[in-house]
Amino acid sequence: TVHHGTVAQAIMFIFQSLGLGCVPYLHTVVPHVTQTLRICSTTLRESLLKQLATLSLIVREHLRPYIQDVFDVSEEYWDSSHLGTIFLLISNIAVAVPDEFKKFCPRLVRRLLVALDDSQVADWTASSISDTSLTVIGEQAQKLALVLANLSSLRHVLSDYLHILVPALLKL
Repeated sequence: TVHHGTVAQAIMFIFQSLGLGCVPYLHTVVPHVTQTLRICSTTLRESLLKQLATLSLIVREHLRPYIQDVFDVSEEYWDSSHLGTIFLLISNIAVAVPDEFKKFCPRLVRRLLVALDDSQVADWTASSISDTSLTVIGEQAQKLALVLANLSSLRHVLSDYLHILVPALLKL
């Protein structure tokens, strides 16, 4: 409903005020947020992803039991308009619990490689430009910019995968 966004903001305000005192309530809130992310409107989803990113900074390692669900949701909406917020969330989790996050690096690397490959394909098709292909190329350029910026911020958890990522980057 209309009030979901306001409720999420209120909960985050309370959690920010409580700091680590909010940890006992995570088991109630986080599963509900991840479930709502899957069924809500695009606008609410963006807001909830931002709230979840903020929550990950507050509770840090206490988010560990929920990382699987959070990462699953992130993958579900990877190819959406939420990619910038998803990168923010992923980066925050990578900083908060790098050891747990490393388990999800293969999935992330696969997504990054696909994004890099998609940008190459967009460049190859640029020779036959139409209005539709300009839009696609613009979207791919934005996605590529997000991927490149976040590769830098995630370098500490992706260091074991540089031998896979660097060749893809060099092809650009």
